[in-house]
Amino acid sequence: MGFHRTAFLGLVTCTLLASSALIVAACSDDDETQVNTTNNTPDAQTDTSTEIDAGPNCPPVQKPACTNSACTAQAGEPAVCVEGKCVKLKTSDCPLAYGPIDDDNVVVIGSSHANRGPNKAPGDQCNDVMKFAVDEINKLGGIPSSDACKPAKKLAFVACDETNFFVDGGTYTLPADAGPSPRQQSWTHLANDLKVPVIFGGATSGDGIALGQWVIPQYKTMVFASRASSPALVNIPADGFQPDGYRLMWRGSENLAVEAEAARSLYGQLETDLKAARAKATLKVAIVLKNDPFGQPFGAALRAQGLNVNGTPYTGTQRDDVLDVTFQFVDGVGAGEAKQTVRDKLLAFAPDVIIIVASDEGVTEFMQPLEASYQANAVPEAQRPYWIGARGLRSISMTTYVDSITDAAQKTSFLKRVRGLVPGRITALSQDFFNLRFKAAYPNAQLVDGVRELYDMTYMTAYVMAAAASKGAIDAKALVDNVPSILSGTEGINVGPTSYVSTVKRLAAGEKINLNGTFSAMDYDTKTGETPVDTSVWCIAIDPNTGKSLSNLTTGQYYDAAQKKLVGTFKCE
Repeated sequence: MGFHRTAFLGLVTCTLLASSALIVAACSDDDETQVNTTNNTPDAQTDTSTEIDAGPNCPPVQKPACTNSACTAQAGEPAVCVEGKCVKLKTSDCPLAYGPIDDDNVVVIGSSHANRGPNKAPGDQCNDVMKFAVDEINKLGGIPSSDACKPAKKLAFVACDETNFFVDGGTYTLPADAGPSPRQQSWTHLANDLKVPVIFGGATSGDGIALGQWVIPQYKTMVFASRASSPALVNIPADGFQPDGYRLMWRGSENLAVEAEAARSLYGQLETDLKAARAKATLKVAIVLKNDPFGQPFGAALRAQGLNVNGTPYTGTQRDDVLDVTFQFVDGVGAGEAKQTVRDKLLAFAPDVIIIVASDEGVTEFMQPLEASYQANAVPEAQRPYWIGARGLRSISMTTYVDSITDAAQKTSFLKRVRGLVPGRITALSQDFFNLRFKAAYPNAQLVDGVRELYDMTYMTAYVMAAAASKGAIDAKALVDNVPSILSGTEGINVGPTSYVSTVKRLAAGEKINLNGTFSAMDYDTKTGETPVDTSVWCIAIDPNTGKSLSNLTTGQYYDAAQKKLVGTFKCE
């Protein structure tokens, strides 16, 4: 396949989350203008004409007293008409409004990602993906109705900031009695003021859960978590996000329980190969977990599934061939042990394999110092551990570290012993979207977590809206009720512009399809709001053209979520 694939292999992460009736995805944009946070403006002036010519063979329709164009003109900034009142689209924490806002047939959806702080760059890309998908859909005619006398609807979105605590690069903590936080106020703006049917968002599982807990019980808004992976997302709160018997919390990304199962399978194959290569009857494995909402549930899932070590499932009981440790992200804070203590335990235990669930600190605080120790003490390669990393280890810190290794033999040894897992799989459809079309529009784009998920979710929303439009108002319940229209058909349809026009017309007419996405097959379980997601096995390779390291997702091996097994042969090049 060659190294043209490297454009697809970004190393940043993106934040996501979802909300009620329409889909909202919040990332950041160049337009960060702070605006008046007072959202309601007086009713727009009523035009003197009272009817609109709907075209040949269609009866004239009553012209609304409140229009988006009049609201925008009156407010002096983007505004829409909601229930007969003008509402400004932007607030200080919702800096971006994008799409044909002046169109009175526009449907506004929401987004909640990072517009400030350390995740601003991937947040910007989340916005770019939303813009790209919205532009494609609108240029193709938008969302039609089965009634030829009704105009098609267009899509627009408002992006809000979920970071909450960043002010001019600094941070602050809200007092306990401060009332709704800035991000909660922005979610209320989307769900209550603008009445969006759905919100995309959640940089982390905690963010996704917080979004859902805020907007679903109060406003019954649909939330589409594009990056949140915690298994708890399905069942929080106790009613499962089903206040009226229909599910409002959905997930566009992978449940980390699937990634844990993929890690279990990957370790099983590696154990077999390594026993043969090292002529050992038994191996020792270390499980190193970050004390955060990803690391701890991942470890719990790994134990619950039973990591098979030397023929016996490890379920958490202490044993001589398994070291199971949790490290504190900030030393002395929370459960777990200081990072130095964990490093000392790893050196003393001398594992054959280390399964590590961490982010950049997994490289800087564990891989790098341990590998330096092995090198300084001339530990033979056959005694150095293989590393299996979850998605967070595939980072800029990883490639920076590899590029810093000057000893050729050491670098070759390390690269041979590193592999990891990341949700999603590179397919022809995902290549077409990302490499051929999205990067043409946004040349600096990286394949961050959430890019393909957001693209799929935006199109899925448009398809479902088309199915719902002819049946009444497009609200959260209508979206949920019509999700089966894109699941239960026999004809497979790929997300994207190729067959969009004909497909939305068919959905508007009551037909059904079987939608396939760039990130997953989109075979959603309507009871859980989840879809099976394949998991790619990645490695770190060296680009022969530049001599620099890169993250390689095309190793030929992946975990098939439907078949529940590892398939393909691992090859890193």
